[in-house]
Formats: sequence, C-alpha cells, structure tokens
Amino acid sequence: MCEASGEAFDFRGGFEPSQLILVVTQIDRLILELRLPPNDAYFKLRYVIDDLNAAIGKSRFFKPESGNVLFASGKFQFCFSLSSFARR
Repeated sequence: MCEASGEAFDFRGGFEPSQLILVVTQIDRLILELRLPPNDAYFKLRYVIDDLNAAIGKSRFFKPESGNVLFASGKFQFCFSLSSFARR
C-alpha cells in the first residue's frame, strides 16, 4: 500500500500477477539537491525509464501513461501516478 496525500494505491488488487510496477523513488532529489528545472527533470526521468525498458527487453514495458510507473518520495511521504497527479 502506498499512500499519496490521502490517496492509496493498493498493490494487492487490480494488477495481473505477472505485471510489473516500477516505483521511481527520491523524486524530491531532482529538485532539492540537483536543482533541475522541470524540463530537465522530465528528460532525466524519461531517460531512466527508457534505459530500464531497454535492459529488460521488449516483452514488458514501463509506461507512466499506462499506470505501471509510480513516482515517490520517502522523505516527504508522497507517491503518485500520472493519472492521480492529473486529477489533482
């Protein structure tokens, strides 16, 4: 269970057992430590996800727009998907 600002993502249901979910953690470091502008942060995240997709092959892809990628920060205790972020 990942609670994100009052919203909970329940990983026990809604996904096939063989479906993978990628959780990109420490999102806060892109802004606070690396001080990346939004556009650069986007390209950094895109590079990480594309690189991981290339490493695991074509049978499984992580696509934030498909809902199988979550972004999180343990320090600030938040977790969101693109769809949950767009609803806010």
